[in-house]
Amino acid sequence: MNSVLYDVWLKPISVTFSHTLTTRNVNRIDFDVSCSYGTCIHYEDMVFEFSPDELNAVIAAMEERGERVINFRIKGQSGRDRDGRFHINELKAFQEAVKRTMLSDPS
Repeated sequence: MNSVLYDVWLKPISVTFSHTLTTRNVNRIDFDVSCSYGTCIHYEDMVFEFSPDELNAVIAAMEERGERVINFRIKGQSGRDRDGRFHINELKAFQEAVKRTMLSDPS
């Protein structure tokens, strides 16, 4: 996940989903800032985890309900939050990548 905000760092701490997934911690893995003409743009890369079983359950529930997106909110330590969403096709792509990784892992 990438966040771009003007003139403030988000400093992400947690993510909450509009679905059955529980709130979980967010880790900021990289950040950068670009300033020009008195305005700064803050870039933050972050990750959060969910298990393959959670991913499968969310996709199945979304398909059953005919839902196309899952919304989430990243809570920022800065006092600002950032809303985002995953389309079901993105989740299915994650699901396929996880399956391939698990099949290729000999352990």
